[in-house]
Amino acid sequence: MEAMRTVYLGWTWDVYVHRLMSGSLLLFALFMITDPRSTPKAPVGRLLWGVAIAFLTFILRNYFFVAPAVFWALFALSPLTILLDFLWKSPQFAWLNPMRTSIEPAL
Repeated sequence: MEAMRTVYLGWTWDVYVHRLMSGSLLLFALFMITDPRSTPKAPVGRLLWGVAIAFLTFILRNYFFVAPAVFWALFALSPLTILLDFLWKSPQFAWLNPMRTSIEPAL
């Protein structure tokens, strides 16, 4: 959406790259959206959840000029995780230890 907006407004690509290099976006992408506890369990739910957060972030950032829009979008859409988990059933994510043969939780 940011790329389409950049082309539509006739801006150069350095503006687009600058918009993608905000500290809040990098922090969000690297630490918050990859958290298996706060994301939906099913792949379809994760896709819908990510698209919803991206869309709300785009609207808040470009139309309401909210600088930490990605955090507000995550806060507002967190309850959506419960709904998506209810609609698409999937097992809880668990890290597997390659030395173990079973999926028992480590103590």
